[in-house]
Amino acid sequence: MIPAPHRYRDSRVPTDLRRLISVAAPSIVVAAWRWRYEIALVSGLAVGLVAAISSFGAVPTIIAVIVVALAILCWPPARRFATDRAWCIITPHRVRVGCVEGLIYSSRGKIPIILWTSHQAFGERVSLYCRAGTTADDFVSARTVLAVACWAQDVAIFVGCGS
Repeated sequence: MIPAPHRYRDSRVPTDLRRLISVAAPSIVVAAWRWRYEIALVSGLAVGLVAAISSFGAVPTIIAVIVVALAILCWPPARRFATDRAWCIITPHRVRVGCVEGLIYSSRGKIPIILWTSHQAFGERVSLYCRAGTTADDFVSARTVLAVACWAQDVAIFVGCGS
């Protein structure tokens, strides 16, 4: 007989109560803040392309876009920079998913606020603000869930003010 895979369960919250507690839907302001980089990228590219096409024409703009894309793809420092920035945008979304799946939210259903994500030699460093009712122990107990949600091999939790 093959044992069932271990599923993370928060021992602090009984199963019946866990069904009643849910994560609060974000307001439009919170949703816009969480997607700010993607919104800025799409709107900036659209405005930039329209301005370039109206100033230089379609053909020179297309050539310039192709040259920039090839430079990013073919030049290793530029490719590494673009990849690192992309992971700094992807990781906060994955951390939010990990917080929901790991049951790391306040009694009002609010997940921790992601303040900043930066690239480090070991991966990404995410700075969080824990709302009242969430502690670092919640993250320690949900480390494996967070690692899976973030597509990471491991998650290290550090407590402190900035660093």
